[in-house]
Amino acid sequence: MTDRPPRRGGCSPDAVTERAGRDVVFVIDGQRARRQEVSLGLGNDDWIEVVDGVSPGERVVIRGLETLTDEARVRVTGS
Repeated sequence: MTDRPPRRGGCSPDAVTERAGRDVVFVIDGQRARRQEVSLGLGNDDWIEVVDGVSPGERVVIRGLETLTDEARVRVTGS
């Protein structure tokens, strides 16, 4: 007998940064970037599992995280 883990979302490791010792991503909310704490699971160089904090389908920022702040205005490019 086998058990299949629950389906979870994931993202590029480039989307994850650390703030105050916690893993966070910036979720696109309209024209703003909203900081969101996340719990991470398994991953590799191309993809990392997000166990909690972001729902599948939510868009996250992958560039410019070094200077991004919560609720900052952003311009979305790409898909």
